Amino acid sequence: MNMRNLKYSRWRKALFLAGCICLAGLSDHVCAEESPQVAATPSDHLDSPTFSISGYGFFNNRAMHNAVSLLMDQDSERRAFSANFVEDSVLILLSRLQHDGYLKPEIETILTLDDGSETSYRWDLSFATNLPRNQNIKRIEFHLIPGVFYTLDSIQFDGLESIKHKQARSYFIGESFLFNQRSSRLYAKNRVSAGMDSLTDVLNRNGYIDATVEITEDKMDDTTGKVVMVITVNEGPRYVVRGITEAVTPATNRQEGELLSFVDKPWSRWTQQDIAQDLRNRYLKAGYPDVAVSIVPKVEAANQAVRMVDLDCRVETGPLITIGEIIFRGAVKTRRSVLDGRLELSPGEPLNRLELEEARYRLGRLGLFKTINLDYEVVSDTIRNPVYTVTESRTYELNLLLGYGSYELLRGGIEFNQYNLWGLAHRSTLLISQSFKSSSGSYAYTVPEIFGAEVDGTSRLFGLRRVEQSFISSEYGGNLGLQTILRPLDIVTQVTYTFKHLKTEEIELSPTQEGSSESTVGSLDFSISKDKRDDPLLPHKGYRYYGNVEWASRYFGGEADYQRVEFGVSIHRVIADGLWIHGSVVHGILFNWGGTQEDIPFNKRFYPGGENSVRGYQSGEAAPRAADGKFVGAESYILGNIELEQALASKWAGVLFLDGVGFSEKLANYPSTEGLYSAGLGLRYRTVVGIIRLEYGYNLNPRPQDPSGTLHFSVGYPF
Repeated sequence: MNMRNLKYSRWRKALFLAGCICLAGLSDHVCAEESPQVAATPSDHLDSPTFSISGYGFFNNRAMHNAVSLLMDQDSERRAFSANFVEDSVLILLSRLQHDGYLKPEIETILTLDDGSETSYRWDLSFATNLPRNQNIKRIEFHLIPGVFYTLDSIQFDGLESIKHKQARSYFIGESFLFNQRSSRLYAKNRVSAGMDSLTDVLNRNGYIDATVEITEDKMDDTTGKVVMVITVNEGPRYVVRGITEAVTPATNRQEGELLSFVDKPWSRWTQQDIAQDLRNRYLKAGYPDVAVSIVPKVEAANQAVRMVDLDCRVETGPLITIGEIIFRGAVKTRRSVLDGRLELSPGEPLNRLELEEARYRLGRLGLFKTINLDYEVVSDTIRNPVYTVTESRTYELNLLLGYGSYELLRGGIEFNQYNLWGLAHRSTLLISQSFKSSSGSYAYTVPEIFGAEVDGTSRLFGLRRVEQSFISSEYGGNLGLQTILRPLDIVTQVTYTFKHLKTEEIELSPTQEGSSESTVGSLDFSISKDKRDDPLLPHKGYRYYGNVEWASRYFGGEADYQRVEFGVSIHRVIADGLWIHGSVVHGILFNWGGTQEDIPFNKRFYPGGENSVRGYQSGEAAPRAADGKFVGAESYILGNIELEQALASKWAGVLFLDGVGFSEKLANYPSTEGLYSAGLGLRYRTVVGIIRLEYGYNLNPRPQDPSGTLHFSVGYPF
């Protein structure tokens, strides 16, 4: 890096650190203003009684203290505790200890009376201790003696055949970890009761409505705390739906429909509820909001392993109701035309409650309202007015952003959102961010449902300046785009026109390097994505796929012609309790259909490597090198990742991974001429905003200029 680059880097670091100091000061101020204050206890007042709790660890003692504080009167003039207060406090503390798995706890209390004398009492679950009623207590010391922690060491099921024992065991024992926390096997009466209810519920749903679940053996070792439990299950016969009949009153209101999908399915009260709801929805759509459905089951004779059930469905439709007027209340800032645009019903049409509820969902999707309630005003026996009562949200929001990556290091920024601009549900987002390697900013303006339901239009201005491994890349411009969801396939699609200026500065070019260092680009971008993962922040099962095509042409107003295609898929599977496997494949191609590769902008080439790519390298280092060792970028690449993740504790996990990339500097050598591979391990911690990752990737076949490995500290899932 030459002196100009070095000066720029130092200037940017200084600016970033200054910003961090300002943000830290602002953060401290906000914390000082908004942090909840600890409620004053009587100890804060002269001559007021006090109490303390010990023996259960710092945080647990604090939690217990807060629970007992709820018993205290709000009267700040209180001069002494009563015997009732002591006894109620002991009851709360013992109950909490039992709930936490300490089945035989004790509590020692030391009471300081108003005359200065002290007395002590010991309590257990028998509550045999009695306090004199005429004492004035100035101070209480609760010393908790939890005793043995009880854990469910083993559980056996007798008579359970319709579901796997492993599934049944999961209702009583928490998720399996490599280093199991005691809390996952905590034995407490309420937890066992909840497990039995869950098992009974599953059996009922599978058609075993007479199933019984009871504990026939419950051995507790009071020395080790280990509990051995035997649960006996009597499943009984299985009930199956054989036939369904439907009678409608009045018969002239009958709406055609089929219920055959429920035939031959297990019968339970949930199945019956589903059938009733299916029938009810059929008539709600037709304008009968008062429809009532009752189902009478007829069970065939007993003494059979499988009992067939015939269902007699009776429908009382009530009168046909039409819409009088659609009323909105509470929408002060939002124009009526915006609200009406989310409705597909008009006055005079049948009152379809399902469609009116769907309109409430579409109103909520605008992001303008805290609450949306739907009621009905009766105009006459056949006319009602739907009434939407809304509470509007705030019109702006400011967020402070902070993150960390192994290449960009610390990064921070601000995000300013405006909602319901002009009363038209338009919104805008201003985003400014700074790291040690990049500066970026963007302003986006979004018009929801611009051409119909779930078709959003967005215009955006953006700018980015980023230090790469061998050059400084900058781009600025704007785009116009449309985004929608193809509901039958659940696929998000987007079409965008982009006009931008690309520039590459201070390139450490190899003599054989191709590409344009500066150009203006006009392009159409097409993208699709489908995300069926169970959790986008921490996926454990499901899949995701995506694709993006960038087509730049002089016909779109730019100077460059190229096509850049990138698509990928990731899959996540459960191997066993607490053990998962993750895989990802990404492929990218850069070409110029009918033109030459020399005209393609230099910074549109592919530069794999980094915390979300090949983890033995920093960002951009797993790219082709010229003979002199300088990075030249790839025109095609295939990236593969595979991980084995093992839960270590409730929020901790360890991971083993293998990353590999094959690439080609020239498209003529598609798909690849060289490959780089990294293997490594990592530690992950789950938070509400994603996972924090510490990972080390070791390079299996490094080139002479490559590092032997790289340590990454980052936030967010890699793929």
